[in-house]
Amino acid sequence: MKSIDKIMKLYHFLKTINKYFILMVFIFFGCTDPKPTPLQNLRLPETSANQIVLNIGQNDKPLLKVVAGKMLKMQRPDSLFTLISPQKPDSLVYVTLFDENGKIRAEIQMQKLHYYEEPLRFEGKGKIKVKSGDKNLFANELTWQQSDKKIIANGFVKIETPTDRIEGYNFKANEDLSEYELYKTTGFFQLNNAIQP
Repeated sequence: MKSIDKIMKLYHFLKTINKYFILMVFIFFGCTDPKPTPLQNLRLPETSANQIVLNIGQNDKPLLKVVAGKMLKMQRPDSLFTLISPQKPDSLVYVTLFDENGKIRAEIQMQKLHYYEEPLRFEGKGKIKVKSGDKNLFANELTWQQSDKKIIANGFVKIETPTDRIEGYNFKANEDLSEYELYKTTGFFQLNNAIQP
């Protein structure tokens, strides 16, 4: 009888150890990544600067001017871009767009800007305000591309003039905001040259 008791105790002991052994093997091998993710896609800034004024032109004529607190030139496997942001969190990035005669066409402010050289374009994010004459556009995201000289704001936008207030989605306009497309539109606006019976 004693030998059967000893065998049973040994059996329960080995069974308990086996459970812990399997658990330890699972933790050790199950929590490690057999193929660690390479850090090759992470790129450190190539160039950085503080308190920047960036003038971009073509054929001795200004296209745009950027004023900001800091700039980091970044490279990804698929693109090269410059991240432009304010020096302080409550400050903004300022962009001025010029027409072909060098006159100011629009002034834009935003929280951060991604600037791409090829093709020449920028993407703004956060608290965007575009001012052109007496028109103001408010959005959260905005894209400008030099090739078509269009301002595009996906998502919700608001346009204000001294007499009008229009809201809608998926905005596309020329740089001076004189002609634009807007969908799901609501608001108040004044009609000029009304048709009379």
